[in-house]
This record gives sequence, structure tokens and C-alpha cells, in this order.
Amino acid sequence: RCPSGLANEMHANSPHRLQSVRVLLCIDNIFGKEQNRATRFIHSSYSYNVSISSLKAESGLPSLSTRRRITTLSLFHKFYYSPLGSMPYIIPPARISQRTGHPLQVARPRARTVTFFSSFFPRAASDWNGLSHNIAAVTCPSTFMDNVSTHISL
Repeated sequence: RCPSGLANEMHANSPHRLQSVRVLLCIDNIFGKEQNRATRFIHSSYSYNVSISSLKAESGLPSLSTRRRITTLSLFHKFYYSPLGSMPYIIPPARISQRTGHPLQVARPRARTVTFFSSFFPRAASDWNGLSHNIAAVTCPSTFMDNVSTHISL
């Protein structure tokens, strides 16, 4: 449970790295509870005798982490193909592996803190580099999102 003002309390009482991890876990817990409520709403099943896990499996909804990963890649795709330019966050890597990489790979930003390591651009760069070339080369955002959804759901 994450009471309001928890982030301020943790900032005052714990080391910086632990604080960041705790806040992220707290946020994930809140979103997980919201997903559980939404699943109960979809099925109109508010009894605590009914397993929320079975309702989630029955509904076929992707997990919160899967949806987050898909939307992260979708936003990164929009940055990558933006005509405005993407410097300094999206730059080509110094070297691309011919065997495992694709020509559209990007350098993952160096992170000195856990907070930045867990932030949008480093996570998105890792996921982007893990895509196959035929998915990363799609320039249409809606087609890209469909392809990524299929790729991640497998």
C-alpha cells in the first residue's frame, strides 16, 4: 500500500537508489490494483470468492508490463522517425553486430544511476535493439504498433 506523500517520506528516510526502486515498486503496485479492479469491472464479478488471476486469464488482456513495453516502443518509434531530429537521446551505436543486430540499432545511453537506468530512453533503446529489422524498419506508427504487439505477445 502506498499512502500519499510516500515518495517524500522515502526521500527523507532512505538512500537515493533504494528510494527510486521503492517508488517504482509502489507505482507498479498501484497500477496492478487498478488492473485488478478493471478486470472485475469487465466481468461484473465483484465477489472476493472469484480468483482475480482466473478472471485475468479468461479475459485475455495483456499484462500491464506487456502493455507498457508496447507503448514505450511505440513512443520511441515516433521519436526515431521524427523529422525534428532525435539528438542527443537517439544516436547510432559505435558498432553493430552483423550477426545479431540490425542497421537501425541505437546506442543505449550510459547510466550512472539506477533512476536513469530504469528511465524511458535506456529501456526503450534496449527493447528497440532487440526487435528484428523488419519490425524496426516499419515507418507507419499504427503498423509498427500492430507488429510489435504481435512480436511481444508471442
